[in-house]
Amino acid sequence: MKTQLITEAELAKWLNISKSTLHKLRGEGELPYRILASCIRYSTTEIEAWLASRSVNTTERKEDESSEAKLESPSVPPTQSNQS
Repeated sequence: MKTQLITEAELAKWLNISKSTLHKLRGEGELPYRILASCIRYSTTEIEAWLASRSVNTTERKEDESSEAKLESPSVPPTQSNQS
């Protein structure tokens, strides 16, 4: 498949995020981009790979959160009743 280069406006529309979010991701080194003749361009192939690397399996996430919650919850000692 031929790599297509798109503009910042096109990528923001594709991902349904603001240009300022793109700037932040790019500044943090998160988002792959290219500079061509002083213009920022994004490779659709690289963006698709970046998105795939950031995908989260919701089933695994719920299991991880459940395990973390069990580890973080304090143990409660059993109640002793004073029956006379």
